[in-house]
Amino acid sequence: ARFSCQSATLNLAVARANMGFLALISQHPEVAIDALEYAVHNQQLLLRDAHPSLIATMDHLVVAQIFVGQRDKAIRLLRRMYHMQIEAFGPTDSRPLETHKKILTLEESETLPAPETATPNTGGEHRRQSSSK
Repeated sequence: ARFSCQSATLNLAVARANMGFLALISQHPEVAIDALEYAVHNQQLLLRDAHPSLIATMDHLVVAQIFVGQRDKAIRLLRRMYHMQIEAFGPTDSRPLETHKKILTLEESETLPAPETATPNTGGEHRRQSSSK
């Protein structure tokens, strides 16, 4: 019974992550943040650190936070992702290095003026999240 409850919770978290992604690409970042925060919280409880679904959900949450002007929160979340990836894959793996580049880009952009209008650019890079561990 415990496993089935965890499985149902994980399925719900993945569904909420997908809903958050859809809200993000539909240019509703506030709605996306609500769904993605819920998904991150539950995925963290049920998946191992640096699980691909968890990292993808966190990455989408970062984008949503940037679009509503929560740059500091986005940087903190990226740093958390970075440390999770280093622990899981080591400091020379491409995944934490890519996250580190995102952190540097965001930190550098703090000195630049904000764009007049921001629209999510996902470039079709969203991958379907799996509920498998």
